[in-house]
Amino acid sequence: EIYTLSLHDALPISVVLSLGLKNCLRNNPRKTIEESLLSLTEVAGKTLPNATVFIPLINESPGLKKEQKNSIKCFNNLVFTIFPFLTALKKEVFKVEIDNIHWTPETAKSTLAHWCSFSTTRTFAFFVCFFYSDGELVLDL
Repeated sequence: EIYTLSLHDALPISVVLSLGLKNCLRNNPRKTIEESLLSLTEVAGKTLPNATVFIPLINESPGLKKEQKNSIKCFNNLVFTIFPFLTALKKEVFKVEIDNIHWTPETAKSTLAHWCSFSTTRTFAFFVCFFYSDGELVLDL
């Protein structure tokens, strides 16, 4: 219903499922992450059957611990091998706040521009975020 009310007749051709770093850092087995991503892309595909669904690769913040960086690499490898994906932002452009997680405003603007650059037309790209909340898969349209 929210989707119908917010978009009216403007149907997107691109859907970007942006996952936060905290999703990636959970200790879920690879199979659980894969199943969740497959479920998420299936829902997006059914909701917007004419759109291409992309998952962006996640940038590594330089200040993260080694095991956190390994989790991001594992996630990115999974996305890279199974799903249509968008490349990560260039390292020299990617900056985070002091917590080593949240993007700076400049990084957010650069990320949005980077994602939009993958669209082959000027058609509006619809962005969807998903996150885990107490272990539940939640869509935020």
